[in-house]
Amino acid sequence: MREHGEWWCAWRSTDDTVVLEISDDGKGFDSHAYFRRPPASAGLGLIGIRERVAHFGGVFRVTSRIGVGTRIYVSVPTDPIVVEPVAAAAVAHWPAT
Repeated sequence: MREHGEWWCAWRSTDDTVVLEISDDGKGFDSHAYFRRPPASAGLGLIGIRERVAHFGGVFRVTSRIGVGTRIYVSVPTDPIVVEPVAAAAVAHWPAT
């Protein structure tokens, strides 16, 4: 079974929002089960992204179907609402890309 065939990434911004969309036509997975009970091997990838996006008042969605592929949608306000100041301090030290 192939991991992925094609993948796409789109980035756009407005005065108040930045949106990132990533999708592929790979093997997909059961995203509902993943977020209900992440496998031990999952690490903090998607769960960590979800928490960081929520921290800044954004929207994070993953849609995936086995055999079809995966789509990740992230939308974050350009003037983020910081929910937990302690976590924001840790994020502020990340190198800019």
